[in-house]
Amino acid sequence: MAKVSRPPPAVALVLVLVGLVAAVADAAPGPRGLTRYTRVFAFGNSLTDTGNAAIFPATAGGPFTRPPYGQTYFGQPSGRASDGRLIIDFLEQRKVMASSVFYVGEIGLNDYFFALNSNSVDVAVSLVPHVIGAIRSALTAMIAAGARTVVVTGMLPIGCEPQQLALFPGGPGDYDPATGCIARFNEIAERHNLALRVMLGELRLAHPGRSLSYADIYRAVTRAVASPTLYGFGGMPLAACCGGGGGPYNFNFTTFCSAPGSAACADPSKSISWDGIHFTEAANRFLTRAMLKGLL
Repeated sequence: MAKVSRPPPAVALVLVLVGLVAAVADAAPGPRGLTRYTRVFAFGNSLTDTGNAAIFPATAGGPFTRPPYGQTYFGQPSGRASDGRLIIDFLEQRKVMASSVFYVGEIGLNDYFFALNSNSVDVAVSLVPHVIGAIRSALTAMIAAGARTVVVTGMLPIGCEPQQLALFPGGPGDYDPATGCIARFNEIAERHNLALRVMLGELRLAHPGRSLSYADIYRAVTRAVASPTLYGFGGMPLAACCGGGGGPYNFNFTTFCSAPGSAACADPSKSISWDGIHFTEAANRFLTRAMLKGLL
């Protein structure tokens, strides 16, 4: 299949580790005898960015800075790639454990997306060891700097992304019958998550005084897609709320959300995907609850 053009890649957040040791020591009392996090440090991509990309010269003025982004919670664009709040926002509100939490989310997602641009699953799979190695290096640096509690999310089900479904149509045998997602794309995420869990187990043995938790975002998303109404979503879980593509996925790069000709759906809370790539606030809230239920 021919390559397709894509918008500029989301800029990964790079947070300097200077001062993290002091942050870890700063705790405050919380409910039921627990202490709460006073800070959340997030490492990730546009699914985690609370607005930094909007002020970086390379990405300033991008789609996230224009309506209808931000409409659900902020009433205006906040620089977040959603109609409202992100997982990191909901995590910050919960503040239910001790000291600071370091949230590592979706590292490698863009690498896999770009590999699939040539429709090469093999190339994407070959990246898994390199991505896991990069995550391991980041975690090791955090631990060395004093981080004691780290939450690492698994890879999202790539084959459930409306953009992938719209760009790579296939035959009936290409889709998971339970979800309608592209099965071979989701296998990349499954391989990533297996390798990630193995790596986290190794780090736990090497650093017994640290809490390294795995958040199974993959399972939460696939369950919501398979049974959307059970979790409060509407009957088209694979369609983007905001866009202008129409069809079963409502996705087209030429009428990407906030571009002329695009529009948002009437009720974003019934959609899982906001713009075909990023989640709605409702989905972020659901994923945060699912993640915390598995961690606490």
